[in-house]
Parts: sequence; C-alpha cells; structure tokens
Amino acid sequence: MPNLWSSDFVSCFVASFVRDVALFPKVANILIITAQQFLFGIESKAPVEIFRDLGFHGAVTNVIVGPVSQDLLTETIALLYCILSKYQKYLTDLKPLLDCKMLDAVIQKALTFSDKEWESDCGKDICNILLRMTGSIDMNKELFKRQYMDKFLEMLGSNLPPVTQCSIINCIGNIALSGYEAKQVLMDRMIHHMMLDTLSSGEPYIIEASCRLLQILASVEPFLHAFLEAGCTGLTVGLLEYYRSNPNVCCSALGLLAVIAIKAVCHNYTSLEQILDLVIKILKTATNGKLFGSVTLVSLIIGDLDAGIVKLREMGVHRPLAVAISNTLYKRQSPNLEKWASKLIEELSLYTLGVSPTAVIQRGIVQPYKMHEGDWQPNLTSHRLQPQFPVSAKLDEAAQQQLSQLGINTSEPIFRVGRVYGRTFGTCRNCEMDGISEELVIRPHGLTPHQYQCLIDNGWYRRGGVKMFRLRQNHSVQCCDWETRVSVEKFDYKLSKQYSKVVRKMPMARLTVQLLPTHFSQDAFILYNEYNFKKHDKTAKSEQSYIEHAVDSVISNQTVDGIGYGSYHQMYRLDGELVAVSLIDIVPKGIVSAYMWYSLDKEVSKYSLGVYSALKEIEMVREFSKTNPEMKYYYLQGWNDGNKKLAYKASYPPEEFYCACITPDWLPSLEAVKEAKEKYLQEHTHDQNGHPSPTPIAVQTTDKDQKVSTDVLCLAFEKDRAKYEQLTGHKPDVSKMVVCLNYTTYMYLGEVFSTFSVDQSQKEIMERRFEELLVAIGPELGSQLVIDLKICTCQ
Repeated sequence: MPNLWSSDFVSCFVASFVRDVALFPKVANILIITAQQFLFGIESKAPVEIFRDLGFHGAVTNVIVGPVSQDLLTETIALLYCILSKYQKYLTDLKPLLDCKMLDAVIQKALTFSDKEWESDCGKDICNILLRMTGSIDMNKELFKRQYMDKFLEMLGSNLPPVTQCSIINCIGNIALSGYEAKQVLMDRMIHHMMLDTLSSGEPYIIEASCRLLQILASVEPFLHAFLEAGCTGLTVGLLEYYRSNPNVCCSALGLLAVIAIKAVCHNYTSLEQILDLVIKILKTATNGKLFGSVTLVSLIIGDLDAGIVKLREMGVHRPLAVAISNTLYKRQSPNLEKWASKLIEELSLYTLGVSPTAVIQRGIVQPYKMHEGDWQPNLTSHRLQPQFPVSAKLDEAAQQQLSQLGINTSEPIFRVGRVYGRTFGTCRNCEMDGISEELVIRPHGLTPHQYQCLIDNGWYRRGGVKMFRLRQNHSVQCCDWETRVSVEKFDYKLSKQYSKVVRKMPMARLTVQLLPTHFSQDAFILYNEYNFKKHDKTAKSEQSYIEHAVDSVISNQTVDGIGYGSYHQMYRLDGELVAVSLIDIVPKGIVSAYMWYSLDKEVSKYSLGVYSALKEIEMVREFSKTNPEMKYYYLQGWNDGNKKLAYKASYPPEEFYCACITPDWLPSLEAVKEAKEKYLQEHTHDQNGHPSPTPIAVQTTDKDQKVSTDVLCLAFEKDRAKYEQLTGHKPDVSKMVVCLNYTTYMYLGEVFSTFSVDQSQKEIMERRFEELLVAIGPELGSQLVIDLKICTCQ
C-alpha cells in the first residue's frame, strides 16, 4: 500500500486533481469531496508546500468562478476553507491565495447570497474564510495595498443578515489595523457615521463589531474628535445603560469608552460624574471577569485625571476591586484583570485617603477637597512661551510656617510632587522575552533647574510631558536600560570620519538654527505627525496631545548668569523651511536630549539631521561651560547594548553610564558597564564563598519560541536604600515624610496614618512606594520633599 503522505504520492494526487477538475466538470463534486478528505488528514509542512507549489488552490478557485450548483459551491467553499487553514498553520504566507484571485471569487459569489444562503454552512464558511484572511497585520497590509477594503465596503453596503454583517465589520476593522492610511480611507468614506447608526440597531452582534471598529479608528486623535462631534459619547453611555446585563456588548462598549473617555470629559461632551456613576453601577453588578476587567481598565484610564481618581475613591471603587482580585474565576476570564485592578488600587492608595463625610469637619484639620490649579488635566491651551514658576514659590505665610515646624527649610524651594503614580506594568522592550520591566512614575510641580538636575543625577528621565520616570526593575541584567551622558570636554567630533563628514555636508549658508522656549507652532506640529507616521508608523496626534508631549514640561524656565535653563525647542530650517525640531532641557550640568523629530524627505535625510543636532547640542554645552564650568555633559538618556534602535546613544565617546538596578554611581566606560553586569550576576547567583546558590530573585522567562532563559531580576530599591543609608548614616524614615492634604494642611505621613485611621493594606502600599521614592530621589531632594494627598469623603 502506498504511503499517502510521501512526496511522490502527494505530488501525483495534486497533479491529477488540477488536471481532472478542469477536464471533467461533471465529476468535480466527487473530486472536491475526495480532496477534502485527503487534505484534512495532512499534519505536516512538506505536503502542504506541494499543494501550494502545484497550484492546488488556483484549481479549486476556478471551480467557483463560473456557474455552479449550490451543492458544488458548498463543497468547494468548504475545501477552500480547509486549504486556507492548512496554509495558515504550516506556511503563514497567504499571498498565493490572493494571487489566484481566490478571495475575489469568494466575495463575488457572496454578493449574490440570500439571507437563507448566508445562514447555510456555505455562508458560515465564507465568513470564516474572510475573517481568517484578515487575521494578521502583514496580510491586512497586503489586502489594503490590493484595494480589498473597497470590496469589503461593497459587501457591507449590501443587505446582509446581522451575523454576516458583524463578520464583515470585523474584517474591515482588521484591515484598518494595518495602518493610518487604511483608517483614513474609512474616515473619508464616512464609515463612522454608519457605525454610529448601527449602535442603535438593537442587534448585539453588530453593536459589538461596530464598537470595535470605532475603537480602532478612534486611536487616531483627529478621528476621535470627529466621533465626539457626531455624538459617540452619548451613544456609548446609552449602550452601557441599556446592555448592562449583556457582558459581550457591555465589554465592547467599554472598550470604546476607554479610548474616548478622557477627551470626552475634557471637551465637555460628557461629565466625569456621568461616566463614573455608570462605571460604579457596572462594577457593583458585574458577574463576569471579562466585564470586570473592561470596566477596571476604563476606571484606570479616567483615574489619570486627578479629579477622576478622587471621584473613584469617593464612590468606593476600591472595595469591588479588592473582591475581584481574589476571585480566581474572574482572573481566568480576564488575564489582565489582576494587573489593572492592582494598579488602580495602588494609585488610589498613593493619592487619596477616604474618610466618612463628617470626619474631616469633625477633626477640623483639613478643608474639603476642591479642584486646584495643581490638579492635572490635559492642557487645552496652545502655547507655553511664558516662563513657568514652581508652585513652591507661591507658598503663603501659613504654609511656610507649617513646613518650618515640620523641619522643611522654606528659604529653599521645596521639592513638591503633585502625584505619585507608583509603578508601571510593562514588558521588556529590549528583547522578545515575556519578562517584566517596571518604572517608578511621579508628576512633580514645576521644578527648579537644580531639582531637575538632582533627579537626572539619580537616574530619572522624562520622555517629554510633565511626568518623570525611573527604572524600577527588569527581568534581566542584559535588558536593563542605562542612562547615558557624553563627557563634552573630552569629546571631539573631528576624530570620527562619520561625524566630520556630517558637519562638512551640512549646507551652512542655507541652514538657520533658532532656540526658543517650548511652544506650539503649526509647522512643528505638522512635522511631528509626519515624522511619527513615516518613522514609527504611529497615527496622527491632536494639537492637545502634541502639547502634552512636546510643549509642556516639568521644569521652570529660569535665566541665571546669562544661561536660560529650562525646556526649549531647537528649530532647524533649510531655506526657511522647518526640517527638524529638537526638544531639549538645559540644566546646570549640561543639556538633556528629550526628543527629536525631523523631515524624512530624501533631500533632507542626506544631511543626517539627527547626528548633526547632537553635535550642535554638544557644542552648545561647550559654549555654556565658559560661563558655568559645571556644564560638562550631554545627556542621551536610555541605552541598551542589545537594542539596535538605541545603539547610536553609545557612539559619542567618552561616555558615562548609570543603571539604578545595577550600580549606585555613574560608570566611566562601556567596559565598566560590562564588568558591573558580570559582578551583579555573580553576587546574585552565588553565596559568600562563590558557590552557586538559588536566589529569591532568580526568574525564568519564556520567549515566543518557548525557549526558557534563567536570569536575575534586577531591583533598584536594594541599591538605592544602601546608597541612601551610606550618605545619611540612617535608614529612611517614611513616617517623617511630609505630605500636603488638599493643598491646605501639612503633616507627617505617620501622623496622617494615626489621625485618619488608614487601613493596613493602604498603609503598606504607601509605606512601600514612598520609601522607594525617597531613596530613589536621594537625601538632598528628600529633605525638601512634599507629596500631595487628597482627603475625600468616601461612600
């Protein structure tokens, strides 16, 4: 008996099928059914490759191009679905199916279907074929390139039954995920109006799919504003009110709400109270983990607003969250529930204290919480040219007196943190391992240049905007990011042929460079979106989001001895046209490169503006050092030797490196970095005698190919605390940290715990994270640290 799966037999079978199905159409039905059975039994790659190479898929497609009986169509579509499944499993590349016009033939037949035909097995198989064909980003890019979006939109415009319409909407959403241009085509076709209309259709399947497509399109901020203008917020809130008992519809609507909530509130399309009232209703009645996870995500997003997190505390959201985290079934139903709920509980614990409605008044210690200029919300203004002054400069006499009694030196600016966000939850960006990488996050009030410099010296950084970040832990010694700075005094670009060439090529007669305080300008905003789309395939940002990232800053602009410290835009123009903008922070020890965007046109790219701007800014530091000898460094921030995208940051020798998780101080060279990593591994995987020893911070992570790698979890806290104790001669005392309650009353944290009877779980979170913060900023800033907390009445 022949081996059915041998190459020779498979080749013979496929060749015979391709020949006979064309020559003998009357027996096509028998051939198709036989091929189904044969293909169904294949479970390896080699036979499937033979099917592909001999054009099996094309021969099957030709069967349905012309008139066929319903029975033959049903069997042929079933075979095409089987082919697609095998190709997808073993070959991944589905382009051969596009090349033979298989998808065209299927869609053409589908356009003639009646409701009864759509409900048949053939109709269901067609829906499955369409969904599988749009199942990957690469395939969707190819589908968009070949203009299949138009064909799916044509199908959507026909009279389809609800389940089929749901499938087509999901296919369109899948293609929209391929990139900005696909989303733009849909917006040009006004698809959002059609989807918003379907939200009131009453068909749950269609509502779910429509919410998903709107959510995908709303990732582009200009489109999001179009949705808001068209009434998306009211429709979404209405859906959640009406379908609270339907977890699937509710989860889809919550996914859309998660994208639009912040903008809807800040632009007055709805009130914060309306959204949060609805969130609480769902949280208190949810009996499904997926639904609980979705509503928790919305809560976490809206909690980024200071007023949002306070309202969540007032509504008692922490109680159902704590119950959900302990529910094993919920966590199985929603893999991200525990992470999101833990993060929200932590943020609630670090920013708010809930007390009974009468407790604050009875104690007479603090005034009730009211919105304040220190509260964060998205900046709706359009410029920041005026200098900003730190909140510490606005302390009134009563505040100064309270702080003096608590040991704060009010003759010096206080280091005031408007909000401690605790830690981020993320995965490593430097490898494909599914390992953790966390940062500490704070939002300080307007920093003085000296305070900002102290943070940089201790490994803090900003990516633009008003938050500061610091590496907290990473799953691997090799994947930890290192802060980098160029020693300007010793750097000489003339020693590098590459850098010398960049300087020589720059047409100086055509170039103008202007340094301005960060501000909004239309040409910089347009260039910013063009750069992020072409370079990083990121969708367009709104003016508001651009301002939040590239204009707003943590540092107050101040001029001292002729040097303007603060945040600036370095504007590069060729023949008067803006071609690059560098976002830099000028600080007492040098210049920090926070972000840069530039033109990617070929005519401009040949001048290597990224490299030229770095050389220009290094030269600026050298000039500033003539006035201030302390200005010695050009800071390039995060670098990792395993991340090719970051490799350029270590190409301006001599450089110094600092990683809070591995070393307490800046290291003078790449060789020193290598030695420090080896030493850390040795210390954490061997005992005092040098023998291998299991350690509580050894971890295992698994990559996409299921290969296990044992490494050492790197924690910054142990290094920070040891350094803090060495510098101060004592352990950090969290109870003596100063907090400001509702912008009116200053107290020690320990006094807060006893006065307001803070529950044990919140007390533990606050003590743990505040101690991490204290040792991470260092003793100098720690001695002037004041953290804002909100006392609010809790239901």
